[in-house]
Amino acid sequence: MAQLRPLLAAIFMVIALFAAGIYMTGGFDPTSLIGKSGASGPDERAVARVSAVFQKFAENHALSEASLAIGYDRGLVHGEGVGRIADAPVPVASLSKAVTAVCLANLFRTRNLPFTTTLADLTPQLSALRVTPPAHARDIRVSDLVSHTSGLDPDITQGNMPSPSFGPAGLHRRIAFQAMARNAMRGVRGRFYYNNGNYAILAAVIEAVSGREYAPFCAETVLTPAGATSAHMQGRLAALSSFGGWDISAADHTRFLMHWFAPEQPWIARPQDFPGAETATGSVYGLGMSRKELRGGQVYTHFGMICTDQAQDGTGAVAIVLPGSYAMTVTWNRCLDDDTILEFIADLSAAVR
Repeated sequence: MAQLRPLLAAIFMVIALFAAGIYMTGGFDPTSLIGKSGASGPDERAVARVSAVFQKFAENHALSEASLAIGYDRGLVHGEGVGRIADAPVPVASLSKAVTAVCLANLFRTRNLPFTTTLADLTPQLSALRVTPPAHARDIRVSDLVSHTSGLDPDITQGNMPSPSFGPAGLHRRIAFQAMARNAMRGVRGRFYYNNGNYAILAAVIEAVSGREYAPFCAETVLTPAGATSAHMQGRLAALSSFGGWDISAADHTRFLMHWFAPEQPWIARPQDFPGAETATGSVYGLGMSRKELRGGQVYTHFGMICTDQAQDGTGAVAIVLPGSYAMTVTWNRCLDDDTILEFIADLSAAVR
């Protein structure tokens, strides 16, 4: 298994989000909450190996709080925690983007709208929300926003989130408007550049098309159908909204993955029909997750970090969907570097082989 780690680290290279965050504390209280389910069930040895990787990760990085949930097929098969239980809703940072992307994809499917829809097409509705696209941004397509190829650069959210000035949930409208300013669009259209502003604008698009507020609409149409009933936006991180503001338990986020990233979903069955952009690592970013070919199937990964200015304080989360019906979510309460998280993703993935 050790020989697989360098290869897996390359395969599971994903984008990290680093910015200012919050403090979290907790004691050591390992728990196993969720029993085996399903007719055939997963490989129990694989579940045990994943658990061992998780426990080693928590110990090596002195995590006072962390949680793990593993799903197989359509059922949760394992959950455990250190200082928090797998059913406890916690900030999931950039894993929020997949919620936004799936919400958008479902909405566009029901309204028969193409991803080539431009901001110009939606200007009247966006203007009603006080998010009027400036002339130089009106040719941006929704697909450009989903795949981070809109030309938004730099990311105006970095280095200032969350802060007391950010205010309550719904900040995405302000960020969306500011992200379309000319001095925030110095990138190259069509070139991948990970930017929270893209997903702030997508939340405004969802509101413009649906006529509803982002959070309750996406909870109703995406999270509740998946059984992710713990999900909510409240408190300081709610300001990060569609790009980083959801609180979801590890168990419920894994339910979300199993439901919306199942093989029969159209964006999984036919990924070429949906927005995606190749990244520098060779993965394709689309619908809030990075994907790459593995063993004849698609593997989907993402992770998020919100860090404070003080070393090691923060909140992080990882999501993985593997060929063979496995999905898992891990959350924790410490700021970690990219290489550490990528190695962790590789170890988790290798454990189910």
